[in-house]
Amino acid sequence: MLLRHILLTVLMLPVLCTTAQTDTIRIMRGVNLRADTARIHRRALVADSMLAERYYSPSGIDTMYIQRPSERLTLKVRFNVSGAVIRSIGRLDNTYTSRLAADNKGTMSLGATYMGLTVGMALNPGALTGHYKDYEINVNSYGNRMGLDFAYQHARNFTGWIRTNYTDRQSIADDVIGMYSLNLNAYYAFNSTRFSYPAAFTQSYIQRRSAGSWLLAVSFQGQRINIRKADDAGTALMRLHIANLGIGGGYGHNFVMHHGWMVHVSLLPTLVVASTSRLWQRDQRIKMHNYFPEVIMTGRSAVIHSWKNYFAGTAMMFTYTNVGRPTTVRVEHNKWMVRTFVGMRL
Repeated sequence: MLLRHILLTVLMLPVLCTTAQTDTIRIMRGVNLRADTARIHRRALVADSMLAERYYSPSGIDTMYIQRPSERLTLKVRFNVSGAVIRSIGRLDNTYTSRLAADNKGTMSLGATYMGLTVGMALNPGALTGHYKDYEINVNSYGNRMGLDFAYQHARNFTGWIRTNYTDRQSIADDVIGMYSLNLNAYYAFNSTRFSYPAAFTQSYIQRRSAGSWLLAVSFQGQRINIRKADDAGTALMRLHIANLGIGGGYGHNFVMHHGWMVHVSLLPTLVVASTSRLWQRDQRIKMHNYFPEVIMTGRSAVIHSWKNYFAGTAMMFTYTNVGRPTTVRVEHNKWMVRTFVGMRL
């Protein structure tokens, strides 16, 4: 009997060792996994703590006027509508006036912001259904001291009318005009300790008391307009390239009212200090002259209502530019965007 037990033990020893080794590996893997998870969790806590310290730092602001929301996470839904209008007057073959407008574009965007870090997505229903084939990119970065707007548009669906000395008003179809447009607008707020642009446009700050600030502004606008032949509209093949740099200043104010209402208004006119314009008609270059004053004007406004940990509002921005002179070609460009949003803080 004893010999049988010894023999059985000897025969089962490799199996027992293999099983023990497998169990040991499983245990070690479990320990390593828990250790890695704990290490990642500790690093995440450290990073979150550093982010919170930077996000809630009162440095550079007067907390009696502006402050961060107490909640760390902000969820927001935005509905955007944008458009562009071009007016022109000039004298090429004949004296003419025209007005063109691009189809308005509507988009919806969803965003989540955690202590200043934002992720989001946008949806254009018109593009999905094939009704809108142009594209537009808008990027906004607003800080208390400095901020920037970037907008790029490629529109091929401009429609409108043109009128010359020898014709009545004629319609222009949407396949005649094509435009590439780039707009850059930057600001510097002198009273950034008490006045907050983000409170009006990103809701990453809260304006507690009414305050305003003088603003330094720099603007740039570039346009490339191509006009195809359209005899029935009285137009000729033409290309127009424009680039303008403006420097100026303006003023912005946040009005804090009762029951959680706030109204923002700002205007930043800039004077064009550097400009280049090139015009071709039927592959013949026509000299263009600058006309003083040429301006790039940026306006913003917003109305916001906050209650509990919710907020809703509407914001608007427009850019107006005029370049050239009526003796050759004078172009006025209006670019606008309206945003309606609703959000909550958690």
